[in-house]
Amino acid sequence: MGYDEEIRLNKGIEDHLFRIVQEALSNALRHSKANKLEVKLLHRSDGIRLSIRDDGVGFQLDAKKHTSYGIVSMKERVNEIGGSLDIITAPDRGTRIEIRVPILAIDYTAEG
Repeated sequence: MGYDEEIRLNKGIEDHLFRIVQEALSNALRHSKANKLEVKLLHRSDGIRLSIRDDGVGFQLDAKKHTSYGIVSMKERVNEIGGSLDIITAPDRGTRIEIRVPILAIDYTAEG
């Protein structure tokens, strides 16, 4: 797991990102048959980037998969915090979830 230590987010954004990671890891553990999972949370000039990647079996991303409960839940959470979510996957190619959340000003003194 990698992360930029200086990231401080408001509690709402932090909670949504935590739940998204929780859902993505749960899906990977149940379905991917992965040997490796990687989670990165990084602060960039345009906001926060969250990347969740596995080296598992991947899947065909089609309309049916887009409506699965886990993906719908992750998309709803990302929308709640004004972000975007991309899923990059294919059979036998693993899965990568990329989330971008614009943060205009980060209050580094906030206590949650």
